[in-house]
Amino acid sequence: MPLILFIWLLLPAIAAAQNTPSFSVRSLMQQRTTVREQADQFLQQGKGAQAIPMYESWLRLAPTDAEAALNLASAYASVGRGQDALASLQLALQNGLRKTSRITADTRLAPLLRSTDPAAVDVRSRLAADTTSVLMYTPQTRIGTSLVTYPEGYTPDQQYRLVVLLHGNGHSSAVMTSWAKRLGLRDVIFVAPQAPYVKMLETIASLRERYSAAGEELNAPDSLLDDVVTTSAEWYHDAMMQAWRTLPVSQQKKPIVIGFSQGGFYAHVLATRYPGDIEAFCSISASMYAHGNVTPRYPQLRTFGVRALVLHGTKDEVVPLQTAELIHAGLQQAGVDHNYFTFDGAHWPTSEADRRIVEWLKTL
Repeated sequence: MPLILFIWLLLPAIAAAQNTPSFSVRSLMQQRTTVREQADQFLQQGKGAQAIPMYESWLRLAPTDAEAALNLASAYASVGRGQDALASLQLALQNGLRKTSRITADTRLAPLLRSTDPAAVDVRSRLAADTTSVLMYTPQTRIGTSLVTYPEGYTPDQQYRLVVLLHGNGHSSAVMTSWAKRLGLRDVIFVAPQAPYVKMLETIASLRERYSAAGEELNAPDSLLDDVVTTSAEWYHDAMMQAWRTLPVSQQKKPIVIGFSQGGFYAHVLATRYPGDIEAFCSISASMYAHGNVTPRYPQLRTFGVRALVLHGTKDEVVPLQTAELIHAGLQQAGVDHNYFTFDGAHWPTSEADRRIVEWLKTL
């Protein structure tokens, strides 16, 4: 830690010790606890700017609190104060921080640790020397949830089509099932699997459950991005096949997949990795990434006769229209039977998009 920062942190504590009567020590300790607790609450709520002055006050009184220094580093990073964040990380490690894995797992600090700044190099070297802080990534199988929506007037005697709904990044299954009701389909059972990773910081900040299939908070290296796509796709496929086997849906007609945004990307992933298990897929305002190797697999869609519908808003500011044009070009080049439409809207399907989807589903 730079000497200037250490002196800056320590001087107020020395002054306080010299000027504070002994009878107020207990009150001072109670104040410390209150400040630290309030700062932790602000940080958990994603309010880094409010937490910073409280952590700074706390560390003036308790400059050897390694956990508080780590939290202050995270708060600094959340507001773009990278140099201050690195200095606080150095302070935390110097003061014997034991849970060093928290540093590598913090998505706010990860970009700073990859820089060539001398302070970042120092932190990385300290982490490398601590063998207990090394992260290992291992695929896991777990129990996940899906929302099942039955059509109005459902009767167990009728056979229905299965349509799988994949939600966007930071959404939940309920967003897609709510949208699906707008379609007014009476011959479809919808199944919406929840993405496998909780976006904890967004969930805390918004007080609503937020999920993703990309595992951003894993802080995994780029070399594992393909593996993240693979394991998320396996979960979506498992959920789809279990629904197809256990729900009152037609076994003569394979499932249909509809995905929005990130879910649109995974609709392409599912179709190209499991073309024998899917009749058709629709992507709405889909993102597209190099990891996952979707485009090279497009010819398999033609081989298995998988049909596609690609929809995108002309005013989409989240995923540019160019992404859909590139998807359309890739499918066209691979000879895949597909329809491509744009609609007058932003990053969410309009009534025009709904109509296109309903018309397309009736052809399957």
